[in-house]
Amino acid sequence: MVSLSTSGDALTAAGLVETVLDSLMEGCQIIGFDWRYLYVNRVAALQGHSTKEGLLGRTMMEVYPGIDGTELGADIRRCLDTRAAIARQNQFEYPDGSAGWFELRIEPVPEGAFILSLDVTESKRNAERQRASDERYRRIVESTSEGVATSDAESRFTYVNDRFTAMLGYTQQEMLGHSMFEFMDAEARQEALEKIERRRRGLAEQHEHRFLHRGGRPVWTELHSNPLFTAAGVFEGSLAMITDISERRQHDDQENRGDQ
Repeated sequence: MVSLSTSGDALTAAGLVETVLDSLMEGCQIIGFDWRYLYVNRVAALQGHSTKEGLLGRTMMEVYPGIDGTELGADIRRCLDTRAAIARQNQFEYPDGSAGWFELRIEPVPEGAFILSLDVTESKRNAERQRASDERYRRIVESTSEGVATSDAESRFTYVNDRFTAMLGYTQQEMLGHSMFEFMDAEARQEALEKIERRRRGLAEQHEHRFLHRGGRPVWTELHSNPLFTAAGVFEGSLAMITDISERRQHDDQENRGDQ
C-alpha cells in the first residue's frame, strides 16, 4: 500500500494514488491511530451514508457512536495495535437504524489502518429472500398429499419428500444420494431407463411406474415426470410428482381375474 503522507517530489505519485482510489468501485478509507478519518474515497463516503467532508478529520466514534464496542471496532483496534491484517464480513448498523453488509479487508499502513469495503447488502438480501422462498416452497412440498422427488443426471435422488419416502418405507437419509434404480426390480429399471432417455430429450409425460417397498412388495405409482435443464440447456435431472395407485391397481387386477 502506498502511503498518502508523501511530500516533495512524491506529491505527484500521491495524487495519482488518490485518483486511482477515488475511481474504485470499493470503498477505501484510512483511519489514523487516533481513529480519525485521514482519507475516504467517494464510495466509502456513500457506504457510510455521509460525505467526504462529513468524515475527514473526525473520529469514527464521533461519526458512529459506539462503533469502538462492536466486532468491527475490535478488528480495527487489533489492526492499529498489532499491525495484523484482517478479512471479515460485517453487518454495519447506521445511526438511523438501517444496516448494510460489507466484505472488509483491514490492513496496516504507516498512517494507521487501511479499510477496503465492498457492499454486499443486495446480494445478502437476495440470498435471504431466496432462503425464505425456498423454505416456503419446502413447506408446500412437504405438506402435499403427493410424493415429490428430484434426481440428478445420473438418476440419483437429490430430493424426496416425506410422502414419497413413506410410500416406500424408507427415510430421506436412506434415499438421498442413492440411485432410483435401487428401489425397483429389474423390469422396472429397464422401463425407467427408457423414460429417462425421454427426459434427456426434453419430453415430459405422465405414466405408471412400479417401485419396490422396503418390505419387498410392489408399489404402483402414477408419475408426472418433467426434465430439468440448466440455463445453458444441459440436462441436470428430473422432477416427479408421485401418486400411490397400488389400491387401484389391486382392485383392477381383482376385477380382471373375476372377468376371466
